[in-house]
Amino acid sequence: MQCKNCGKEIKDGMDYCMECGAPIEEPAVLDKEAIKASQKKVSQPVEEQGPFFDLSGYVNKLKSSITILLALIGALLLYFSSFSSWLWNRLFDDKTSANLFDLGIKSQEMYLGSSKFLILGILTFAAGLLMLIMSASAFIRPMKKIHNNQLLTLILKLLPIIISIVVFILILKDNTYSTVYNNIKSQIELAKSLGASSNFDGGRGLGPIFYIAGTCIYAVSVLIDMKENKAS
Repeated sequence: MQCKNCGKEIKDGMDYCMECGAPIEEPAVLDKEAIKASQKKVSQPVEEQGPFFDLSGYVNKLKSSITILLALIGALLLYFSSFSSWLWNRLFDDKTSANLFDLGIKSQEMYLGSSKFLILGILTFAAGLLMLIMSASAFIRPMKKIHNNQLLTLILKLLPIIISIVVFILILKDNTYSTVYNNIKSQIELAKSLGASSNFDGGRGLGPIFYIAGTCIYAVSVLIDMKENKAS
């Protein structure tokens, strides 16, 4: 063994150098289990570390990112499209309302009660949920791997827009929906021709307005996000 200070040879068993008096440093012996744990920690991907959902990071980003804010607003409006009648009743205590899946006339709602609408409602909920997930994908631990893949992220961000458009077309093209809506229009026109009060109205209510607005606002957020990614 050589002295690290002066380079002279040191006999085995000595605690210091006989030439310069420098102490001999014993090589550190690491616990095998500690080494394995350290290697495992280093090799663990960043995506698998941290909380499942970084709420504080999401909220802070929400304050500064127009993209995430628009996506959140779009998803909420999409949800309200199915519950706009409930919201209207709560705010104004007025039952003259309707939502995306039911039609309204005067002081009542006309529930279509179609099983097809139940499926479309589930798809609408799924589209809104996917909007929220994709807007916060950078803060959800299992989604971080997907977030780093730009092509897959873009596909998943466009998917709720496609679902929303398809659902909306299927609702408007539904025979039950169109028949009831045309009957409501006929009743409204007849009532107005007989001099009924001007508040006699009905139809689709705020549901479709919320639905279209939510889808469009979310689409704008995706376009802004695409532009920012392209610029960077």
